[in-house]
Amino acid sequence: EDLNHLISTTMSGCTCCLRFPGQLNSDLRKLAVNLIPFPHLHFFMVGFAPLTSRGSQAYSSLTAPELTQQMWDAKEHD
Repeated sequence: EDLNHLISTTMSGCTCCLRFPGQLNSDLRKLAVNLIPFPHLHFFMVGFAPLTSRGSQAYSSLTAPELTQQMWDAKEHD
């Protein structure tokens, strides 16, 4: 179930430009041209983050001051 979710989310992100109109990518040829930054690179890999299971604890976005405060807070390291 988690692997299926990971694959479906990644493929959804990769093919988003084919399903919705946009200036940058409108067909498979343009997608390939824009995904490969250097012609001598024949293979590319997709990345996905954060890599957590769907049942894991939800995360919240933090502002820079909140993140800095948590980094220096001693009780966060215990």
